[in-house]
Amino acid sequence: MERYEGYVFTALCSINFLVSCLLFSTITREQREPYMDEIFHVPQAQKYCQGKFTEPVVWLFGLTGPVVCSPAMLRFVNLLFNCGNLGAACFGRVLLALILSMFPVLYFFTFLYYTDAGSTFFVLFSYLMTLHGCHGVAAMLGAAAILFRQTNVVWVAFCAGTLVAARLDEAWRLEHAKRREALAKRREDRLASSWEESGMPASPWELPPTPSGARRLAVFLTSSREKEDQRSLKTGQESGSESGSESGPGFESGSGLKILNLFAVWREAWPFAAVGVGFLLFVALNGGVAVGDRSSHQACFHLPQLFYFLSFSLFFSAPAWACVKRARRFLLAVRARPALFLALAGAALLAVWRLTTAHAYLLADNRHYTFYVWRRVVGRPPLARYLLVPAYLFSGWTALDLLRGTRSLFWTLGFLLSAALATVPQRLLELRYFIVPYLMFRLHASPLPSPPRLLLELLLHAALNAAAVHVFLSWTFQWPESSAPQRAWRHTLATVPQRLLELRYFIVPYLMFRLHASPLPSPPRLLLELLLHAALNAAAVHVFLSWTFQWPESSAPQRLMW
Repeated sequence: MERYEGYVFTALCSINFLVSCLLFSTITREQREPYMDEIFHVPQAQKYCQGKFTEPVVWLFGLTGPVVCSPAMLRFVNLLFNCGNLGAACFGRVLLALILSMFPVLYFFTFLYYTDAGSTFFVLFSYLMTLHGCHGVAAMLGAAAILFRQTNVVWVAFCAGTLVAARLDEAWRLEHAKRREALAKRREDRLASSWEESGMPASPWELPPTPSGARRLAVFLTSSREKEDQRSLKTGQESGSESGSESGPGFESGSGLKILNLFAVWREAWPFAAVGVGFLLFVALNGGVAVGDRSSHQACFHLPQLFYFLSFSLFFSAPAWACVKRARRFLLAVRARPALFLALAGAALLAVWRLTTAHAYLLADNRHYTFYVWRRVVGRPPLARYLLVPAYLFSGWTALDLLRGTRSLFWTLGFLLSAALATVPQRLLELRYFIVPYLMFRLHASPLPSPPRLLLELLLHAALNAAAVHVFLSWTFQWPESSAPQRAWRHTLATVPQRLLELRYFIVPYLMFRLHASPLPSPPRLLLELLLHAALNAAAVHVFLSWTFQWPESSAPQRLMW
C-alpha cells in the first residue's frame, strides 16, 4: 500500500507542478513588470544578485546574472517552493497535502515574488523535522524561515514548545497513574479513577472550563502537589517519598514543571534557543523587528485579529467540519455553561469595542479582498462588528473541538499562543498573516474527513483559485500617471483620501463601473436610462439658469450646480 501511495503522491506532485507552470506562464505573460509589493522585493533581490547586501534579509540563494534575476525567474523560485510545500505538508495524508498546497491565499502568491511560499515551506519543513526528532536540522530550517519573514520566530518557538508539551503530557500521565495507585492501596476494594477520587482526570482536556479547573492546571504546572489533594488522599511523608521513587526515567518527583527533567528538555531544545538568541541579536543590531518601511509595520495590541483568524480558518475548512450536529453540540455547550459563554461574549465585545483598529492600507487599497470584507461586513456601521461576536465564539469553540481529538491541551495552548503572537501585534488585516497558523490548524484538525468531504474541500480551493486568477487577469484599468495596468479594482484610492464630498470625484469610477456592468440591459432599459440622464441634465441646466441668489459680500449672482 505504501508503494502505491508513493506513486499517487508523485503523480499528484507532477500534475500540480504542470498546472502551476501553465498558470505561471499566463500570469507572467500578462503581468511582466513587478506589481504591488514586488516593486520593493524585485529590486532588492537584484541588488543581492549584484553582491550588494544592503539589508539583513535573504531573498535569493546563490543566484546571479540579469536573466536569472529577472522578475519572471524570481517568481519561478516560488513555484519550486510550492512543490516543497506539497511535500512538507504530506504527514501521511496525500490528498490533504494537495488541498493545503492549493490553499487559495498561499497558492495565488506563488505566482508573484512574495515571501509567503518560501516562508511557509521552511516553517512546515522545520515542524516536520521536529516531529521526527531532528531538532538541529529543524532549528536551521527555522532560521531560514526567519530570514524570509521575521515573525516566523514565533513558529520556531512553537516547534520548541511542542517538545515541552510532550514532556508535560507524559508528566500528567505519570502523575495520574501515581495518584490512582496511591488511592488503590488505600481502597483495596476498588481502583479510584474519577476526578473526585483521584484528584486529577486522565487527560487535561477533562478539566472543567472554570476558574477551579484553571487553578488546578496552574498548580500542576507550578507546584509539586496540590494541597487539597494531599488532604483528600491523607498521605504522609512516607507515601510521598515512595511515590517519588517510582517516577519514571527523565522525570523528577512531583508534577508539572518540577516533574520535567530540565536537562533532557534543554538537550533537545537548545538548537531552537540558539536561533532565539541570534534573533535577539538581530533585533538589537537592526533596532527593531521590521525591515524596510517600519512606519507601516508598527506593532500594536490588535486582539480582534485572533477573532478574524478563527473565522477565516473555519470558512476555508468548512467542507471538512460543517454539519448540523456540530452546531447543535455548540448550542448544548452554551446551555450547559451559560455563565462561561456570557463572560467570553462580554470580553469579546469589549475587545471589539476598544481594540479594533483599521490600518490606512486597509481603508484605501481596494486591490485586496480584505478591503471589501472590512467595508461591507466588519467595518459596516454601526453595530455590524458587534453582531459578529457570536460567530467568533462559535469559531473558537469549533477550533478547540477539532483540535482536542488529536492534540493535547498543552499543545493546543501553545498553538493558540503562537497564533496570537503571530497575528495580534499586526495592525493591518492581511490574509497572508493567517497562512502558517491556518495550515498548522488544518493539519491537526480531527477527525480526518471522509474522501467526499476532502474532495469538496479540494474543489472549493480550486474554485477560489480560479476566481482569484480570473479577477487578477481580467479586471484591469489605467491610472492617468501610469501606463501599467492596475488590477483588482483600485478606484477607492481616488475617493477615500478626499475630505470633501464632491460628486465630480465619482465621475471616472462610475464610468469604469458602468462600462463593465453586466449583463448588457435590454433596449427598453437603455432607453429609460437615456431618458433619465436627459431629464436630469435638463433639470440641472434649468436650475443653474433660473435659480439665482446673492451673497452679502458679492454683487454677482450665485447659481446652483452639481
